[in-house]
Amino acid sequence: MPEPIAPDALAKIIDAFVVLAQGHQQLADEPFFADRSPEDAVAPEEMPAWVVFAEAWDFEPAMEQGQTRHQALINFERLETSASVGVISRANRAAIAHLVAAIHSDRTLGGRLEDTQELNVAPPLENGRSVGGASLQVAVTFYTPRGHHFTIVNDRDQTF
Repeated sequence: MPEPIAPDALAKIIDAFVVLAQGHQQLADEPFFADRSPEDAVAPEEMPAWVVFAEAWDFEPAMEQGQTRHQALINFERLETSASVGVISRANRAAIAHLVAAIHSDRTLGGRLEDTQELNVAPPLENGRSVGGASLQVAVTFYTPRGHHFTIVNDRDQTF
């Protein structure tokens, strides 16, 4: 049996966002799927559902600290129905507003992040599926030790 894959720093951040969102009262009844491929189908009985995944990830040396500075784009896609494809429904706009409130309640994810910025909302990525929904794109900044993308560090010498 293969050993489980250790979560990298970005996976830890996505998992922490899922926990934060699920703890928000208005989102608690909706399933969140972390790192589920956007191409994977979501069954109608699972909807509405959220798929949370990294879209892009850049990093550069932060030499004065012996660290690596990471910037990532994370998508929170809320899939609602097979109707209204390409349109952001009122229900999805409200769900996105609740998600923004959840993120705002802990913008650093307990000290893991230097910064979190909501960027935009659009229909879900075109991945060959016909589904109505909305995707919130969020930019995050965080640090890891230089050459070690598995541990998140912050300016208070905490590690995650």
